[in-house]
Amino acid sequence: MAPTSIFAAARIATLIAAISSLTMAARSHQQQQQPSIRSSAAAASLMPPNPMDCANDIQKVPDCMDQINRTVSSGYGRGGGGLPPAGGGPSPACCRVVNGLDDICWMLLFPEYFPALPAALKALCSRSSSSVPAGSSG
Repeated sequence: MAPTSIFAAARIATLIAAISSLTMAARSHQQQQQPSIRSSAAAASLMPPNPMDCANDIQKVPDCMDQINRTVSSGYGRGGGGLPPAGGGPSPACCRVVNGLDDICWMLLFPEYFPALPAALKALCSRSSSSVPAGSSG
C-alpha cells in the first residue's frame, strides 16, 4: 500500500472512531435527558383538559347544562349572593358531574363565574344529597 493510502486509511479509521464515540456520547446524553415514564405521566396530568371533554361530561347527563345555567341565571352562582334557583339544585346525576369536574374544567367552561359557580353548585349538591333518601337515584 502506498504511504498516502496508508495515511488516508488511518485518517478514515480515526474519523470513524471519533464519530462512533460522539454517537455513543450523544446516546448517553439523550438517555440521561429522556424523562422516565413516571415523569411523563405526571407531565401529561399537568396538561389542561380539552374543553370539549369537560363539556361532554356535562352533556352526558340530560338537562345538566340547563340546571347549571339556571343556577347562574338565578344569581346564586355568580359570587354576589342570590337565592338558589327555583326548584332547588341540580339533580343527583348532575351533582355527580359537578363534583367530578376539576377546577381547570370550570375555568375553561365558565371563566366569568369561577370560582363562585362551582362552589355554589357543590354547596347545592351537598344540601340536596343530604335531603335525598338513601337508595334513591337521580
